[in-house]
Amino acid sequence: MAFEPGDATIHESGTLHTAGPNHTGDDRWAWTVCYIDADAIYTGAAHPVTDGLGMTPSRPFEHERFPVVGD
Repeated sequence: MAFEPGDATIHESGTLHTAGPNHTGDDRWAWTVCYIDADAIYTGAAHPVTDGLGMTPSRPFEHERFPVVGD
């Protein structure tokens, strides 16, 4: 399977994937969306997504970066 510029792929977060070299001279953009259960608890473990947000360990992900998107 080959993708053309502008194509997109959607896959489960455990999927290993890669892309060939970008020979165009244009920037290659990526967009990531991750969903977590609304009842998930923040552990306080270091992670680039949560570091520096001032969240409280052992509490839900109560931060504007983690909105509930459905009930």
